[in-house]
Amino acid sequence: MLKCKRAYYQACKARDQAEKLHKDACVEGSTVTEDQVRKLKDKSERAASDAQTTKGKYQESLRDIGNYNPKYMEDMRFVFNKCQQSEEERKNFFKQTFLNFCQQMSLAPHFNRYMYNVVKLFAKQIIERAHADMLTLYNLVCAMNHA
Repeated sequence: MLKCKRAYYQACKARDQAEKLHKDACVEGSTVTEDQVRKLKDKSERAASDAQTTKGKYQESLRDIGNYNPKYMEDMRFVFNKCQQSEEERKNFFKQTFLNFCQQMSLAPHFNRYMYNVVKLFAKQIIERAHADMLTLYNLVCAMNHA
């Protein structure tokens, strides 16, 4: 696509230069011969034709890129859902590990409840922070571009 874009803009620039040379040659009082004017006119027409051809190729490449958009969106939805599923599994494992840890603690009864709440709060904060980091890392916070 970038190659087509570059070719199109170069062809437009060449067309504009050829048209300017032809117009300058047609001005009254110009020292350019009729043969040179005809050659400049032919060159201008060829440049315009080239610009039109490259414009068609450029527009075709833009359409091709547009056709890839639905597949890209579907692939990104799949990746996003897979990441969400993995994150959910990781969170559940982390919660279960901390709950098992709390159950295995053999402290006095009044400390056990306090420690359970502290560990539960700690686990919740770690899970939320890890989830936020994962979203930031994979840039999932930004809205998808529906171009």
